[in-house]
Amino acid sequence: MVKILVLDNNLKNKNLSLKDVGMNYGNMCFYYGCLDIFKNHDIYYLNDNNIEKPDYIVVSIANSICNIKSCNNHLKHLNNIMSKFSCKKILLSIGAQNNDLSLFSLKEEYKIIINDFLKQFDFINLRGTYTQD
Repeated sequence: MVKILVLDNNLKNKNLSLKDVGMNYGNMCFYYGCLDIFKNHDIYYLNDNNIEKPDYIVVSIANSICNIKSCNNHLKHLNNIMSKFSCKKILLSIGAQNNDLSLFSLKEEYKIIINDFLKQFDFINLRGTYTQD
């Protein structure tokens, strides 16, 4: 059986409510889709502390490409965790976040953090063309 370490404790809850996913139906569908994909695998979560050699690490984060310090600190934290494992890493979803849909420039210090984070992954799924732009 494939061992998957999931770095998103939201996926641990098999009965998510809208409140758990920021009152966003799209996020709800996304999380339930992820749970369905992995239902036939051994899934471990970050707080379980009982997996030493996962076959894959899966990260699912939404809007973390931004100029917000707390988001970038979270990416650094995840990066530190992932650097301890030598396995395939999958980023299921990451997107840009802004108060409106105008394009913005990332602060230089955050570009470095985001690039270091993204370099860890073997597969990355961006959320839409806005993020790509």
